[in-house]
Amino acid sequence: MVTIVIPVYNEIAFIKKTLASIDGQAENIFISDNASTDGTSEICAQFAATRPYVTYERFEKNMGAVNNFNRCIDFPTSKYTFFMGGHDMIEPRYVEDCLSALKETGAVHAYGHSTWINPDYKKTHEYLYWYAEQIQSDNPYVRVAAMCSHLVDCTFFYGLYDSGVLRYINKFDYGSEYIQTDHAMLAKLASIGKSTLQTKSRYLRMQPREPEQDNMKKWARIIQASDSNKEANPLLYPRSIYATQMNILSTLKLVTQEDKKILQDTKQTLHNWWGPFL
Repeated sequence: MVTIVIPVYNEIAFIKKTLASIDGQAENIFISDNASTDGTSEICAQFAATRPYVTYERFEKNMGAVNNFNRCIDFPTSKYTFFMGGHDMIEPRYVEDCLSALKETGAVHAYGHSTWINPDYKKTHEYLYWYAEQIQSDNPYVRVAAMCSHLVDCTFFYGLYDSGVLRYINKFDYGSEYIQTDHAMLAKLASIGKSTLQTKSRYLRMQPREPEQDNMKKWARIIQASDSNKEANPLLYPRSIYATQMNILSTLKLVTQEDKKILQDTKQTLHNWWGPFL
């Protein structure tokens, strides 16, 4: 059984199409509304009122994005949880395609290629996970290294999870000072199990601005967001990327001997990759 979970806040421009795209794709749908004020609440409540498989909850006051996020993770009692963005869409059978891939591979997370769309619902960019085989490697340190090194478009986060694994990776403190918490969570996910790519259907990601298509520019944006004092010099990007990746790894709470070996091997792998530039 799958539960689709959606944290929402003031999504009036997009929520109708988002809900229409997920309707019928899972046995249960849970919507957590962070006290929207723009009419989103009324649309979600009406959607839930006519569908017995939809649960809608609304906070009386804005509790912050983290609490809304946590409520979505804590709610499902189903074996699988599909995490969905409040302004995004999925193609027909997307959840089913992810579930089939999950069961076939024994992975803990499944996802699809993403198409970025603008507020007019026109395609702006295709994101293909060219490193999918590394994330599905039998070697955990290869998975973690790939997640730290190649993942920039975190649409990857919106996918189908083993519910227990999702709750487990969410309970760790990844450091409030580190802006890329989703990177750290996904690196932790990679240390636990495989993520598998299904290519039959796509996730449609709403992005108001034109996305960066140059990976180095994307990393520059992440580096600048993490530390505004870092010089925006392309010649320094490899050194800064390496430092940022080490920062991601430092947030992981790997406590067992096996975990420590994964961390050690991952750091060595990244050092080998970037060594000539450091």
